[in-house]
Amino acid sequence: KQMLVLHLLPCIPNEANIVALGTYSGNVELWSVGRDNRIDGVCLYKEQYHEERITQISWANDSTQQLILITSSLDGRMCIFKNISLGSIQLADKYVLDP
Repeated sequence: KQMLVLHLLPCIPNEANIVALGTYSGNVELWSVGRDNRIDGVCLYKEQYHEERITQISWANDSTQQLILITSSLDGRMCIFKNISLGSIQLADKYVLDP
């Protein structure tokens, strides 16, 4: 059984039972949270967008009040996702951050 290490765990603002997380391997994942606030084992979405550990993950609203997800990683990249649903997210922009 593969061990999942949660680095960061923010909830979707309007969906308290759905959380986004970033992993040490650079995956962005959406998970369903059970009633007792534990991850119940239902991964709704998983994709690798970073080459190294994700260090920050945050929800925000863009200028049109659309919900977006922002991630950054030790690989020096920042990703912005939009069109977020329970089964998918869409990469909108990817930036390389200067040290």
